[in-house]
Amino acid sequence: MMRCVRCHRDVTFRTAGGFVECPACEERYPLVENAIPVFLENAAAAESAYGSVFREGAASYDADWRIDPAHGRWVLDRLLILEPAILEHAGEPMLEIGAGTGHLTRTLAASGHVPYSTLWVTDLSAEMLTVNWRRRTAEERDKDVRYMVCNVLRVPAPDATIGVVFGFDILHHVLDYTRGLAEIQRLLRPGGVCVLKEPHRGAYVFLRFLARLLVRTRSRSGLFGRLSRHDRTRLEEWERHAHRLMELHDAGDHSGLGNVDDKYFFDPKRLRNEACALGFRRFSECNVLFREAERIPYAPMFVDHFRGLGLSAAGLDHVAEIGAEVDATFGQLLLEHAPINTLFLFWK
Repeated sequence: MMRCVRCHRDVTFRTAGGFVECPACEERYPLVENAIPVFLENAAAAESAYGSVFREGAASYDADWRIDPAHGRWVLDRLLILEPAILEHAGEPMLEIGAGTGHLTRTLAASGHVPYSTLWVTDLSAEMLTVNWRRRTAEERDKDVRYMVCNVLRVPAPDATIGVVFGFDILHHVLDYTRGLAEIQRLLRPGGVCVLKEPHRGAYVFLRFLARLLVRTRSRSGLFGRLSRHDRTRLEEWERHAHRLMELHDAGDHSGLGNVDDKYFFDPKRLRNEACALGFRRFSECNVLFREAERIPYAPMFVDHFRGLGLSAAGLDHVAEIGAEVDATFGQLLLEHAPINTLFLFWK
């Protein structure tokens, strides 16, 4: 049973000639690869200013952004040690939102971490989800893993049918993210949990400071000679961009964010209040990067961030040097209080 995104009735769709059709309103949804239904209200629902990355760039996305498929396994390993209550939902339906090319899907589908009855794998981009679908393993094909293109604001599933929702690096792309959280709350069974990995505001406040430090110290003393004009320009542009995003979010002004890719850096206190307002029973933050007895280098994480800005190799080498100095002094403190990414858990 699924929910039609057009008439909002819970129905069993029928397949007919490259489409799935709602028997209630007779709306027809196309199939990609003759297997993946596209549950969007209209073509515009998938349009966005950063679509070239998630559509035309889907085939090369993992290489372009240096996606490590082992990272998802590592995060889930640590998550389940810190939040074992998630395993109480083993054997229930599971949903992945913003699945992209599948760097988390392969781990979830293997069911070695959290067993499921059915795994729904979703993304707004048909191109990204097609790449994901083509990478299915032989083991996955024998399990109940289903793919569908849909918007996180309107998932074609009935109320209270999902035990666990996973979404890595998706919510900060969603302009009306509180509406997305409300949709997740609708989908979860009582006691269910949503796990979202998202950028932590504290880390990006620090990265803004580091970007200013790199640029301004160089301009005063000449110590940072390996930063080219291009590198300095990119750092200055990103620092102004991040500052503006935080200002808009603080003001509750989303009008300037529609054409922006990474729209939000999340403050846990604000998310907690929003979760409460949406009816979630509990909100928690799970910092998988920090353990008292384990020292994880912080510097490589922000080097990876600056690599995404298109800095030169020499510029990145220099960032790594400065980062190592910062890491030696403040690394453990930053890991504890300002992880670049953290897991936010919403319990219904």
